[in-house]
Amino acid sequence: LLYSRSSRESSSLRFLFSSLFSFLAIFQVLLGLFFIFHGF
Repeated sequence: LLYSRSSRESSSLRFLFSSLFSFLAIFQVLLGLFFIFHGF
C-alpha cells in the first residue's frame, strides 16, 4: 500500500517535470526564433 502510494506520487512528479521541461523547450525555441528574426 505504501509502495503504491509512493509510486503514484513519483508518477505525478515525473509528469510535472516532463511538462516543465516541455515548456522550457518551447520557450527556448521561441526565444531562438525571436533572436533569428530580429538579426541578434
